[in-house]
Amino acid sequence: MGKTLFISFASLMVSLWQLIRVATGINFSDEACSVSVANYTINSVYQKNLNLLFSDLSSKTSTQKFYNSTIGDDPDKVYGLYQCREDVSLEICRQCIKEATQKIVQVCPLKKEAIVWYLECMLRYSKSSIFSLLDMSVHDYKHSSIGVSNYSQFSPVLASEMDKVIDQAALSTSSGHFATRRARWSSYETVYCLAQCTPDLSGRDCNNCLHIALRIMFIANFNNSVAIGIFFPSCQLRYGRVQFYDDLVPKPPAPTSSSSPITMTNPGKSKADRSHILNISLGVLVAILIVLVALLIYFLCTKRRITNDSRRENHITNFKNVGESFMSVESLRIDVAILEIATNNFSEDNKLGQGAFGGVYKGTLPNGVEIAVKRLSKDSTQGAEQFQNEVMFVAKLQHRNLVRLLGYCQTPDEMLLGYEYIPNKSLDLILFDPETRGLLDWSIRYKIIHGIARGLQYLHEDSRLKIVHRDLKASNILLEADMNPKISDFGLARKFSVNQKQDQTSRLAGTLGYMAPEYIEYGEISTKSDVYSFGVLVLEIISGKKISDRQSELAENLLTLAWMHWSEGLPLELVDTSLGGDSYSSNEIIRCLHLALLCVQGDVEDRPSMLSIVFYLNCSSYLPTPQQPAFLISRRKGLSGLGSTNDFTDKSTKSGSSSGTSGQHSVKSTSRSNNSFSGIESTMY
Repeated sequence: MGKTLFISFASLMVSLWQLIRVATGINFSDEACSVSVANYTINSVYQKNLNLLFSDLSSKTSTQKFYNSTIGDDPDKVYGLYQCREDVSLEICRQCIKEATQKIVQVCPLKKEAIVWYLECMLRYSKSSIFSLLDMSVHDYKHSSIGVSNYSQFSPVLASEMDKVIDQAALSTSSGHFATRRARWSSYETVYCLAQCTPDLSGRDCNNCLHIALRIMFIANFNNSVAIGIFFPSCQLRYGRVQFYDDLVPKPPAPTSSSSPITMTNPGKSKADRSHILNISLGVLVAILIVLVALLIYFLCTKRRITNDSRRENHITNFKNVGESFMSVESLRIDVAILEIATNNFSEDNKLGQGAFGGVYKGTLPNGVEIAVKRLSKDSTQGAEQFQNEVMFVAKLQHRNLVRLLGYCQTPDEMLLGYEYIPNKSLDLILFDPETRGLLDWSIRYKIIHGIARGLQYLHEDSRLKIVHRDLKASNILLEADMNPKISDFGLARKFSVNQKQDQTSRLAGTLGYMAPEYIEYGEISTKSDVYSFGVLVLEIISGKKISDRQSELAENLLTLAWMHWSEGLPLELVDTSLGGDSYSSNEIIRCLHLALLCVQGDVEDRPSMLSIVFYLNCSSYLPTPQQPAFLISRRKGLSGLGSTNDFTDKSTKSGSSSGTSGQHSVKSTSRSNNSFSGIESTMY
């Protein structure tokens, strides 16, 4: 009887412990929501298939810790899988995946590809197959804020144990590529290690994934943290000085015989004595149950008040708790090793070009996604401040007409920006090349104008940040394979508050010819500064001429030429001759020229907003009469040594600005009369 009570008590204790773990042990970690594919729509076939997928995955959690499934047919087929840590119970696995299926549609609404990580499980789905593929394209890093004081002694032990646990996980197929190890690294402390891959991976791919995670772990270092976790879609690698995984609970021993009664140790005792012992045992058990229930209620009631700082070390610090600005940026951090692998160590064969920032290299991520990596050169005219500016803004901006940042890396030796690869490069390389400008017929140019306008409207009006780009020009417009334009290079961008209309700067930043007159003369920055640049860009697209083109040293610039043709009633004289007279709509070109002249007016208040410009492009409503542009004709002596398209950088007079400060040139306006400039002079600092 005593043995039976012990077995029952042990089983009850395990059950209650699992309930407590379920109540307090499901810890959300991070998410990655794909922006590289189109979203699905509400009540679409894809959404219905996704819901069926979630139902199918959830139905397997009572018996399996890994499962993948496919629902539907192309083009609405959905692939999905989940994986729980091998050491957690099926009940915790079930609860974790239940929460994950609810969480993933909250943090990644309407996304056709997404992944969520918990410390206990992982759930992902995609519109394309993700099975048996090594995927390290997205990641989640976690670390404790506590550092190891004697890291020089700690790291060799850690490296040795990590190598062993990786080999064990890669070779282990029975446990689904899962392994744990513990080792004494001092007389009183132990290091706990865990490695896991999805079981559909080959042993070789598992080994590669975990070793890259290990390399990242040692390169990043995370301030010699006592606990670090590296999470990829295909694997995870963790260590800590406090045990964060569960040892498997041994099953209670089975009775020696299911049919014969258990022999008491002292058959001579009376029935009353045995009854007395039983009553005492039951009383103790009831008391323990009351205490356990009280503890359970306490854990449930205090769960919401538990913070990351008060949890044990194994609840590794989540970057998302640091703050919103750091959160969205940190989610894009990628290790230099991954970018080195993607670009074949920045091979010259992979080099796409060279700019003021440095070299640009084509690469391919482990999941096959092509990427363009900008590498800051040692002698770059752009500094770390502009690098951080670019990362901060692009990380938070998502629009089909803005370039996407896929990842970034910043170390003492490297500053790297990884963007989506755009096959047709920049607009200027096609538009201003006599051999390629013929590829841009009017329908394509009109599409490009539309796309740029929509991208600027998003920056000025529709995004959660109000952004002035400050360097809009043809070389910063990238063209996709279908010629969809994407605005790039946010190194000089300025964030505005919602109701802010204007800002001030003491030094100029941007490109001469595209800079608004009030900016050059008074340092005034506003969304209308971008509107002016947009107007110049539209004139370039219509004419095929650069704002700086000169047939002779005394020739008018593009603004002068456009206004002259407009004033003489000959607007089509400005049109690029490569278009051909029968290949375009005269009304569309005249309307675009009209809009461009409205944008480059000298008076800021006369320029339309980007919201109005998009409206005018989409309908045939009446347009105001444009006033004379702010002519920007450089003095022959003033800019002959610099050219009219030099880049300039500024240092804002506003505290906390994130603009760059690495430029060496500034421009001073010498005179201004009504809506025109008589000239500008350049001064070297």
